[in-house]
Amino acid sequence: MSARASPRLLTRRLAALAGDLLIAGLIVIVLIAATPLGRMAALPLPPGLLGPTTCTPVTAETFADHADTRLWIDIWQAGQRDPGESRFSQETSLCHAQIFGLLPYAHFKLTHLTLLDLDPLPLWVEILPVDASGTVYHPADHTLALVACLMLLAALQPYGSLGKRLLGLRVTGPHRFRREALRLGPFLLYGLLCALDPLVVAGLRPDAPPSENPALIEAWLDTHWFLGTPWQSAVDWSLFAYALLGLSLIAVRRLAPWDRLAQTTVTRQ
Repeated sequence: MSARASPRLLTRRLAALAGDLLIAGLIVIVLIAATPLGRMAALPLPPGLLGPTTCTPVTAETFADHADTRLWIDIWQAGQRDPGESRFSQETSLCHAQIFGLLPYAHFKLTHLTLLDLDPLPLWVEILPVDASGTVYHPADHTLALVACLMLLAALQPYGSLGKRLLGLRVTGPHRFRREALRLGPFLLYGLLCALDPLVVAGLRPDAPPSENPALIEAWLDTHWFLGTPWQSAVDWSLFAYALLGLSLIAVRRLAPWDRLAQTTVTRQ
């Protein structure tokens, strides 16, 4: 098989990839917003970007009849903390979103703030789903695993993924499954590591905080296994380099690593 690929297919392949990512992302959003999966998986985008959202500031007293939620709010509103780089506090709001204007999604929004004089500047926002009874859930980052899994299933269909079909592309060669495993498998495995991290952390630390002291509870919550470690950074950069290598080879009319190893190529229908 020739090591060269048609240069005219680069734009089509990028457009097909973007289309497949968009379709998979939309499916993931609907699954998280409309099914119990939302208790375990976080939305890939802030709810405010996905539909109309209304938020109201809350305190522990708002959930006087729900001990766990009240304690959780107390922890997060226990004053200033010093994470090592800057001091910050947090504001907690209870929000109700309508995803795509149709799917209700209740959540807590935690706004992390820097304290610069009297003008606090928001740094980032955390979203935690909450059900009608007031129970808070701590979803893991399943987005990459779910998107990669959906794209893998789509790519293994007899006529290829929807993005490729819409752009008039097809994969030819004897080892299509091997190709998709090499192309998407590393991202699926990484996504699974991110998704499993909270479960592993839960097994590494005690079932309950050592006390109701906010500082001790925060240390208990900061237990790490994969996320937030140098290993995660190393894998991040490796996957980025892998994807960039594939795109660069396609751009210069060479076969991507997954096509070369699987003896496949992408052609027009």
